[in-house]
Amino acid sequence: KTTYPAPSFPCDMWAFGCLLLEALAGRKLFRTGEIIQKDQSILTHVEILLQETRSQQSTENNTSNISSECTDSTQFDQFRDLLAKCLTKCPGERISAAEALLHS
Repeated sequence: KTTYPAPSFPCDMWAFGCLLLEALAGRKLFRTGEIIQKDQSILTHVEILLQETRSQQSTENNTSNISSECTDSTQFDQFRDLLAKCLTKCPGERISAAEALLHS
């Protein structure tokens, strides 16, 4: 019988980070059947998606899913930082929900 670890708040923050990115990009974080190579970190994948989304926004003249607040460089950097803290590989080092609410 296979056993799985109990759900925990760090797992919830991982899921929250994925949902934030999907909301920003307007698409799923991982395409069906997409495999992330072991040597490629999840944050590298996230960074690529962020850059694609930002490039798309600048070429589509504000018609993408990115809100005007997130097109500002400072806001975008803060969003990227929050994502990195949600998607930290080690669950014990991920940002907590309380810390995320205070993130700036």
